[in-house]
Amino acid sequence: MGSGSNESGNGGAITVSADGDIDIASTLRSSSSSNSSLDESGDGGSIALVSNFGDIEIANLSERFVDNSLISSFSYSVAGAAGNGGSTSVRAPKGSITGDGGRILTAAIAEASGVTDTGGNIYLEASSTISGLEILTLAGSGNSGDVNVQGRSESLTIDNLRLITSGRIEIADPNPTINQAPETITLNIDNLGQPGNTLIQNTGDIILNNVNIEASANGSQPAGGVTVTSPGQVTFTNSQITSNANSTGDAGTIRLDVGQLNLGNGGRIFAATSDSGNGGNVIINATDSVFLGEGVQDFEPVISVLTFPTKCSNP
Repeated sequence: MGSGSNESGNGGAITVSADGDIDIASTLRSSSSSNSSLDESGDGGSIALVSNFGDIEIANLSERFVDNSLISSFSYSVAGAAGNGGSTSVRAPKGSITGDGGRILTAAIAEASGVTDTGGNIYLEASSTISGLEILTLAGSGNSGDVNVQGRSESLTIDNLRLITSGRIEIADPNPTINQAPETITLNIDNLGQPGNTLIQNTGDIILNNVNIEASANGSQPAGGVTVTSPGQVTFTNSQITSNANSTGDAGTIRLDVGQLNLGNGGRIFAATSDSGNGGNVIINATDSVFLGEGVQDFEPVISVLTFPTKCSNP
């Protein structure tokens, strides 16, 4: 659902609810876009998927579509200002959420002006497993949305998941030329608004396997914070949490409130600075025990809050 006219309205809401399984084999998109330099684009609409007692499976559609944004809500403007990205909720409280590399995107993007409202929040809830997804929430000048991941079981496995708020991404052109195949546009999402906060929480253990969470500050705004909460054991395997300061904005705080922490086997936590922004804090509160570096095969630190030299320009 979208609007391509000069006066863009808001994208409508999408809601899919079932007691059993939900299989997504196509894209779900609610967007508002504008080609005019005189008008703002409206807000992206909310998207909600709820399986009350089953699983939610999101297929890999990369061979059929020009990008892998399978679930997306955004506001996009070529020359004017952009509105808010819509919130997105994917809930399987009695089952699993699985994908195959597909992207969940909420964004507010203004290509020329850079002036936007906020990106939308993303909420994921599952009983046992969340896997195979790329999660992206961003905004040009407003705050990116928050990401909330909730588990509802004795053990939640988060596997092959990326949460990225910097770098370059490709999305399908929201304003394609009529009668032509859709193309991708490349967006540089460095130096944007403040990254959102990330919360991962479960009533039992949490296993992070091949998980990359990045909420770094790439502009003047501070980085987002990352919090992991579990009364049981939290285990990192080939997983990394990063909240660095790569510009003038400060790095964020990474906080782990756990029963037991096992940070090794390729697990890393970074809250460092490579520019004039301040480094962040890493806070670990464990009611039981903490194991750092188990299974590490190199000499790299498992926790780093270093300050690197600021780049100097020649006079």
